[in-house]
Amino acid sequence: MTQTTSRGRRPAPTSPNPLLSFALRARVVASIGNVQYDALQASFEEVVGARGLRVDGKWAPEPSFVMHRDGHAVDDADRRAVAVWAAARRELIDYTVGPLMHAPSPG
Repeated sequence: MTQTTSRGRRPAPTSPNPLLSFALRARVVASIGNVQYDALQASFEEVVGARGLRVDGKWAPEPSFVMHRDGHAVDDADRRAVAVWAAARRELIDYTVGPLMHAPSPG
């Protein structure tokens, strides 16, 4: 059965595989030095780069990012990889890796 709107037009199709993203928020120890901070950033870039993730966000004043892929959804394996990275980083006081959520529409 085809669904139509009140004016007889078909509604915009919905994607069977919506694009997903997830967020990372963290707090960095106050005593971190520049070299340690650079190493923290580089290790993060290694993890997300290896998984083909795009990252939107900022490092200051506290790390806050949304991870996604252009044209493809992220998945729980991506979330776990970022969570494992964060758990191993002594420079982070605490962190939250959010649930998978619908990625914002481009534009």
